Amino acid sequence: MLDLSIAGAPGKCHAGVGTRNYMAPEQARGSVLGPAADVWGMGAVLFEAATGEVPFDGEDETRYEQLERHIEPIREYRRTPAAFAARRWIGWPTN
Repeated sequence: MLDLSIAGAPGKCHAGVGTRNYMAPEQARGSVLGPAADVWGMGAVLFEAATGEVPFDGEDETRYEQLERHIEPIREYRRTPAAFAARRWIGWPTN
């Protein structure tokens, strides 16, 4: 299952519409959404699948953790193969 937030055409969104634990920062802010917001949602679901934990806490309805901090590396949650844990999962591969 993937959380692609609120399905719709790319463009401006209302702040905070979507699933709090998985929404992209631009979605939390109410900025313009594009394909990157869907990639964020898929990454958040994959993070939960790899760690068993949601990436950001959605309990406090007055704030969005994804606007305040970076997520901890997966190795902080569970043992992973060295090659997987060492990989930086930001942006496109450079090699």
